Amino acid sequence: MADLPRRQFFFGIAFALYSARKGECNFRMQTEIERLRAELAELREREDKYKQLMETTDTGFVILDEAGRVLDANLA
Repeated sequence: MADLPRRQFFFGIAFALYSARKGECNFRMQTEIERLRAELAELREREDKYKQLMETTDTGFVILDEAGRVLDANLA
């Protein structure tokens, strides 16, 4: 029975370390999610600018892939 307080002490330390690591992991995940959201917002903004340019210019644009397939084109 003398080992019980010692075991509880070590269990408490192990749990505290686990909780700290879990919290650090959650913080890293949250930071990565925020970075990805910002990157996605920037990509959407670029896409909107690209679409506006393609739709409003009088110059004809055709975008092809390596095989020569049309990926995008405007009506000009």
